[in-house]
Amino acid sequence: RCGQKGMVTSLIPPDVDDIELTKRIIAERQRGPNRSYFNDYKEQWLARVNEYIKNSGDPKKIDDSFVSEDDGGKFINLYTHPQDESCHGPIITKMRDTDLLFCPACGEDGKPETLDHYLPKTKYPEYSLLTKNLYPMCSKCQGIKLAEVLDPHGDRQFIHPYFDVIE
Repeated sequence: RCGQKGMVTSLIPPDVDDIELTKRIIAERQRGPNRSYFNDYKEQWLARVNEYIKNSGDPKKIDDSFVSEDDGGKFINLYTHPQDESCHGPIITKMRDTDLLFCPACGEDGKPETLDHYLPKTKYPEYSLLTKNLYPMCSKCQGIKLAEVLDPHGDRQFIHPYFDVIE
């Protein structure tokens, strides 16, 4: 069952204004060593967050990342190593501490062990901290999905747990 096309359940999106969160992250970065980097990307980053939300995370409607492969690590590090006093660290911690008792991607019993990036952080680093791009998933499903959203035929492998309607 794991990794089959479609999810067994939709999820209530995190109650976070991702535009405001992104603005707060950018403001925090103004005090760090990468301040000019994040300031240079500010408008593009906010536009991309808007694009994701407007298009419900649909990879067929979202342009490729504007972030170079060399620069992607700066965005991904904000996700993988949030500072204790950061505005996004507590949000990500709370998202990892889910009350779910099954994987929303396959329906298997057991608490999902990880947060998955619907659009992979390696291909879309600017979405690393976007709460509507993060959802709980079991390790087996994440191992199947990896960094692929579309199958070889261009169809989505998983539906979006926050935006797609499940009948």
